[in-house]
Amino acid sequence: MTDVVEERDQGVPSGWRQLLTFGLHSLLWLIVLVFAMAAIVGAGDGGDAAPSVALTLGISAAATLGFFVLASRLAGRGSLVRRQVFAWKARPLPLVLSAVLAGFSIEIFAGWWAELLAGLSEIFSTKALEEMATLLVEGSSGDRAIGVVLVLLVAPFAEELIFRGFVWDSFERELGSRAAWLLSSLLFALYHVDPLHVVP
Repeated sequence: MTDVVEERDQGVPSGWRQLLTFGLHSLLWLIVLVFAMAAIVGAGDGGDAAPSVALTLGISAAATLGFFVLASRLAGRGSLVRRQVFAWKARPLPLVLSAVLAGFSIEIFAGWWAELLAGLSEIFSTKALEEMATLLVEGSSGDRAIGVVLVLLVAPFAEELIFRGFVWDSFERELGSRAAWLLSSLLFALYHVDPLHVVP
C-alpha cells in the first residue's frame, strides 16, 4: 500500500498550483459564457430583456460541466490518479445509506434556515428560487425535463466531484483534511452566489 502512495507522490503537481490553474481557467470560461449569454439575449430581444430562467439554467449547466472537464484534465496531470483525486471509490452500503439520510436531514434544516433568512431581509430574495420552481412546475414539458436533469442530476454530480473531489484533494495535499473540509465547504457555498443559497 505504501508503494502506491509513494508512486503517487512522485511527480504530483502542487495543490496550490492545481487550484490556481483551475481558478484562472474557470474565470476565463465564465467570461466566455457571460459574453455568450449577452449575445443570445441581445439577439433575441434587442438587448433590453433579462435572460430567461431556462437560458440561465443552461448557461449554469455549461459552466458546471466546463469546470468539471477542466478539473478532470488537471486531475490527470503528473502521477495523480483521477479516481483518487475525485474520491471515486466504493463505499460500504450502510455508510452510503447513513450519508443519504444525513443529507436529507441537513437539507430540511437548510430549507428552514433559508425560509427564516428570507423573512429577515430583502438581501435574501426568493425570486431566483420562485422562478426555478415555476420553470419546473409550469414550464413546457421540454423545459421541465431539462430543468430536472440539470438541477437534480448534472449540477449535484459535477459539483460533488469538483468540490468534494478535486478541490478537496488539492487543499488536503497542502493543508490537511480539516482545512480541506472547511475551505472546500466555503468555496462550495460561495460558488452558489445567491445569498439565499450561500448562507444555508
